[in-house]
Amino acid sequence: MPPVTPVRGGRAAAAVADVQRALQLSHGLEETELLEAARLLVGLAESRGGTPAGPELPPLYHALGRLLEADSRMATAQAARAAKLFLVNDGFRRGGLGVGFPGALLRALHRLDDDVNVLRELFGALQSLTWDPETVLSVVAPAGGSDGDPEEGIEGCVPHVLEMLEARDEALVGAALACLANALAWADTKLLKQHDTLRAVVPLLDRLFALARAPNRLHVLYACACIANASSHPLLAGALRDADAPRLLRVVQENAEPTMTLGGVHLETCISEALDRLNPNATLPGVVEAGLPRAGRKFRFLFGQAPTVELSLSTAVCNRTVQAMTCLWIFAMVWLLRSTLVATHGDFGS
Repeated sequence: MPPVTPVRGGRAAAAVADVQRALQLSHGLEETELLEAARLLVGLAESRGGTPAGPELPPLYHALGRLLEADSRMATAQAARAAKLFLVNDGFRRGGLGVGFPGALLRALHRLDDDVNVLRELFGALQSLTWDPETVLSVVAPAGGSDGDPEEGIEGCVPHVLEMLEARDEALVGAALACLANALAWADTKLLKQHDTLRAVVPLLDRLFALARAPNRLHVLYACACIANASSHPLLAGALRDADAPRLLRVVQENAEPTMTLGGVHLETCISEALDRLNPNATLPGVVEAGLPRAGRKFRFLFGQAPTVELSLSTAVCNRTVQAMTCLWIFAMVWLLRSTLVATHGDFGS
């Protein structure tokens, strides 16, 4: 397991003091105490490049866990924000498995699934946990599954993620799509036997298709990544073929204008990968039976990666662009040559 990046020097002493103070306040009964504890932890997460390490981690998990289950929604939202920022760190993310920290996030998710502000922060935290192969089962798999499952009696996050695909808040929809894409990246490995979880995705395929044609380009990228990742699992690949997903993907591909890339994931690559897998003649290496999806690339999104806009144009569009630029260059050269000759010999018409 990668070590947690330690905080050094004078900042280390300040971090220890902040964690201990936050832990003490998290046991308070007044909302002001809870909010102050949450504020300290958010400041800790935002102000430094490292995360508390060693003996500082258990009290940090404890304080965050108490605040995530606090009666104060504002304190829970702030604690979820701190958790979201801390969980980008590999060591903090994986170290929380041993103390049940993912379970605290899930309980907050189930309890406050009607609060948009809390959900935005929680989904950011879940995005990192579903991105990591070591932690994905802790928040996706139902109790009684494999390693890393949440505590008994806690439902996984996928039903809530699917529900939020219908939300009106675009940021929340985007966060839900990122979590779903990450979870489906493990559909043919970590989640291969999580049949109920994967079947729950099938009724929402139409919604994914709608988001793949949405004006929000980030939603388009996330939705196509979801489809591409889902196509790696036989059950979901069959459902996608039945829903005529290849035709939809070709429409998206044909209409793609300058689009987004996020963490090295390109829309064109997602679509091509999905079309290859959904080809009825494509098979896994060494497998004789037709119709099984082949192995290939998966697309995941770690929280905190900033989307950038880049040109991703079809060949026809590129050709038209080159032709237009060539014409402009020729016109500019003719105009420059004419101006030079006029300056040297005078106007030809005089």
